[in-house]
Amino acid sequence: CPLLERQSTAYRLPICPEKRLAIVLYYLAHGLTFVTLASTFRIGVSTAHQIVHESIPTMKEVLMPKTIRFPSGMELQRVMGAFEHRYGLPLCAGALDGTFVKMKKPNQWGDTYWCYKNYVAILLLAVCDDKAQFTYVDVGRAGAVGDAFAYNNSSLKTRIEGGVWLQEFSQEINDTVVHPFIIADSAFALSPQLMKNYDHPVHQHELNFNRKLTSARQKIENAFGFLKGRWHILTNNAICDPKFVRDIALVCCALHNVCQRSQCPYDQAWTVQPANYNLPGPAPVAPAADAGNEVRFAVAQAV
Repeated sequence: CPLLERQSTAYRLPICPEKRLAIVLYYLAHGLTFVTLASTFRIGVSTAHQIVHESIPTMKEVLMPKTIRFPSGMELQRVMGAFEHRYGLPLCAGALDGTFVKMKKPNQWGDTYWCYKNYVAILLLAVCDDKAQFTYVDVGRAGAVGDAFAYNNSSLKTRIEGGVWLQEFSQEINDTVVHPFIIADSAFALSPQLMKNYDHPVHQHELNFNRKLTSARQKIENAFGFLKGRWHILTNNAICDPKFVRDIALVCCALHNVCQRSQCPYDQAWTVQPANYNLPGPAPVAPAADAGNEVRFAVAQAV
């Protein structure tokens, strides 16, 4: 942990990097107040606050480029092969969805962070692969913003629709050229690069397609469950700074991938049970363009 190391002074020795890292990981895992965190590690409250606020940006800069990468080349082939083998869905490059990261109401523009689940939050939009590892993360938009808006204004959409991502390994299926795509729920608009369920399936191929896509899409739900189960700071914190909450969420996503790749065990007792607010979710988006329908029809016929 050389980047977490601090210089000695004439007055005191610094807290060693290993302990600084342990303090930050404990803080992220338990969502403690700084008073409780300081008491747990027998350090001052201001010291605990300083360690966390100094370490989180450093961990973000180090971990993000190494742990969260959108698949391409051989890795893209592996991901698509895994989705097809397990769910019978060809050319699927990942599952997309959004979730909320709780926080306290900010001093500025606080009402815009009030999400439809009736609490203050920022939005985390993510794509995961067949191993429930995040391959793309966009976090920090106010909770009042919907998943579809976040996607439409994200670098993810720009890159996959601009031909930067998901242009390799296209196939001709039922006389239609199909490029790799991601899958999502009804909150998103159908396009050749983004597949979702039929809203009103009638034919057998539509029912089969819906069943397979829904099963495959559980990967992103699992990923969010593991993320919040391991790092309770995402569901229980007293932070009112959206930028710092954003950095925390990015670090937690990176640490989630480290845990998944290392096959760290997950205890179901850690799972955070969602509150039963019984509130309506975001409304489905408008009907899709013809190009998206054509690709979906071709894939549905094939599965």
